[in-house]
Amino acid sequence: MKLSDDIDAIDLDLTLEKYATTKKFLFEVLSGYANTHDVQIASILTDGARDRLVLASGGVARDFLSLFRNSIYEARERLNSGDVARGEKVTAEDVNRASGQYYNDKLQELERDTAENDQHQIESEIENLRSFCFEKSNSNIVLIRKDANTELRNVIGELVDLKIIHQVRSGVSIRTEPGVRYDAFMLDYSFYTGDRTKRGFEIIDFWKSKTRDDEIRKKRFVYVPKET
Repeated sequence: MKLSDDIDAIDLDLTLEKYATTKKFLFEVLSGYANTHDVQIASILTDGARDRLVLASGGVARDFLSLFRNSIYEARERLNSGDVARGEKVTAEDVNRASGQYYNDKLQELERDTAENDQHQIESEIENLRSFCFEKSNSNIVLIRKDANTELRNVIGELVDLKIIHQVRSGVSIRTEPGVRYDAFMLDYSFYTGDRTKRGFEIIDFWKSKTRDDEIRKKRFVYVPKET
């Protein structure tokens, strides 16, 4: 059977850059499963949990469904421990705890899927980005020049493929740098949720309609890679 002759390939992974479309698609997939069991998604998830699932999954359908399942486990554990103050539905905090568990999985995927001679460079860039977000910008957003050198763009592409970062905007400009364009990325939620929650860490709500693009176009988000 030839793919082109008999069946079409369907890419189930969308991106956070088209957030509304991605969210709609993912919940259509989830609702399809839920409807077969006469379950209403609205009876399980809070509104905050819905957005958090989309963001934490990075738009990947497989991760979205897995994270949904693990978030239910976290909510059950919370309720069984007597913590009922947040209600019986899955909350954004439940999703956060479930998401935090994916950190080690992503690093293991890096070891499994990356050639040994490339692994050190990618691991080094992950640490550089993590340090930048936690120690310099104190935010989940990273701006990378569109005309960055080929080596950096290749590594960034690898990190996107590994779901370490997720593109959320393209062609971003900064007022103080006319003519320069950046791509905006979000550091994956697993780096700063669950056991790795960082107090005071700023999460830019880029997906909300009320969030102005000016909140992303900040000089402090511009990532300058360390020289090697």
